[in-house]
Amino acid sequence: MACIRMKSEPIALLAETADLLISRGSGDAALLYLYLLRKHGNYDPAAAKEDLKWTTAQVMSAFAHLTELGLVEDPTPEERKAAPQAEACPHYTSEDIHSELAANGSDFKALLQEMEHLLGKTFSSTDLRILLELYDHLALPAEVLMELTAWQIEETETKYGPGRRPRMGEIKAAAYRWKKNGIDTLEDADSYIKKQNYFKSQEGELLRCVGITNRSAIEGERRFLHQWTEWGFGPEAVRMAYERTVLRVGSMKWPYCNGILRRWNDKQAHTPEEIKAVEQGEKRSVLTTPSSAPTGSGQPVQVPTNARQNAEWMQRMLDGDEN
Repeated sequence: MACIRMKSEPIALLAETADLLISRGSGDAALLYLYLLRKHGNYDPAAAKEDLKWTTAQVMSAFAHLTELGLVEDPTPEERKAAPQAEACPHYTSEDIHSELAANGSDFKALLQEMEHLLGKTFSSTDLRILLELYDHLALPAEVLMELTAWQIEETETKYGPGRRPRMGEIKAAAYRWKKNGIDTLEDADSYIKKQNYFKSQEGELLRCVGITNRSAIEGERRFLHQWTEWGFGPEAVRMAYERTVLRVGSMKWPYCNGILRRWNDKQAHTPEEIKAVEQGEKRSVLTTPSSAPTGSGQPVQVPTNARQNAEWMQRMLDGDEN
């Protein structure tokens, strides 16, 4: 390993801080932290944007990483950190909007500029009220709102074609869903989007595994596919469950197939090899469990517990009860 000669600098960085920055893996966050040290902790988003030659989104995103790591203080007022209900939202006036745009320390103006750029339009008064609701009432950080908007744009283009943009009402609905599910930090948003992208990449292949090749999944089917992916099943295991479903009930029945996969998941069997090992173990258990009386004795034969449970489960599946 080469020893690199470095010029001595008066700015000090604790080893613990360096470890935090390295663990986050964000070069922008590390650079912004060095910038703040050089500025003695004075944070001016506009100045940082100019000095670092970044976009507003980069500055907001990097600062969000630093707040989540606990390296800088979150400037969001405490009253905006709660998660209120949509029904309790105040009626924002034009004066409220102008006041927030002019407020010192507020990044609402920069957020508005980025949102208009992302959506390719100048916001109407209704759009402005919705944006202020998400920023002030729902208390989602600006960088999270931009992540959400970018994700909604991608979803809209996938569904309706390139160039299509979501309405602010759709973004509002998605924002409340995110908040309800606890997605209110940049890290949570990144994790959620990565998971959704993985689901999308698996969806088409899993759909083919259950015999559907000429269309996309509908919403109800998509929930099953996402659940199977969440459980950890790949295409081969899903194909096995599908084939057993068709063999036993004559066609693809989503609740029945889901019941098979749920049972395998409960037994921590997710690959074909694990599934076969579990089932072989069950067969051995059935064969080695003694009866209460010999066959042909005229006495009822005691059904092994494992076999009885399997029979009861199969009947529930045939009745359409996946639980």
